Amino acid sequence: MRILAYRSGHANLIDSAHGGTSGEGSVASSSGGLVGAGFGDITPETGITGTPVIDPVTNTLYVVSKSAIASPLSFFQRLHALNLTNGNEKTGSPVAIDNSISVPGTGDGMVGGRVAFDPRNEHQRPGLALLNGVVYIAWASHEDRDPYHGWIIGYNATTLAQVPGAVFKTTPNHVGTVSYSRGGIWMGGGAPAADSNGNLYFLDGQWNV
Repeated sequence: MRILAYRSGHANLIDSAHGGTSGEGSVASSSGGLVGAGFGDITPETGITGTPVIDPVTNTLYVVSKSAIASPLSFFQRLHALNLTNGNEKTGSPVAIDNSISVPGTGDGMVGGRVAFDPRNEHQRPGLALLNGVVYIAWASHEDRDPYHGWIIGYNATTLAQVPGAVFKTTPNHVGTVSYSRGGIWMGGGAPAADSNGNLYFLDGQWNV
């Protein structure tokens, strides 16, 4: 089985033995140029950027989509669990990844002592990681539009519920003399690494120091 994921928000399941398409999942729509800082490096569609991860035991593909609508101006990111057999959404899929997720801090974009996830400015660039029944998702920026931060958030692979305490933000607090925070997790498109003790390893960049 080969998986082709596109910024158009489609994922094709290709039968490696026969070359035919065994299924297709559609998970996102065009952003219509509503996202980013006008640099045009992710346009006209955002859809899927980060490489999906597969659970071969349950025949599930996990992937994050991004989309937007112009009126009212709204931005959406969602975690999808797709059946590898036919591309259909599994029960409970998708789940929203939105500004209800926040951490205490003084970093760029802080409101009331907390910094929330921003589905507009955050862009899911690294590959997803599946470790001990948890899908880990990491973010950097969308065209370097501030404010953004590096995030890693974990979701239960079975229920897609956010795992309690599985939220890490690289730049929760403002330091230095500049106004921005940044600290995006880019990884060159690769997924975080993991060891046998359940630890994740990743690189971030563009700190405000």
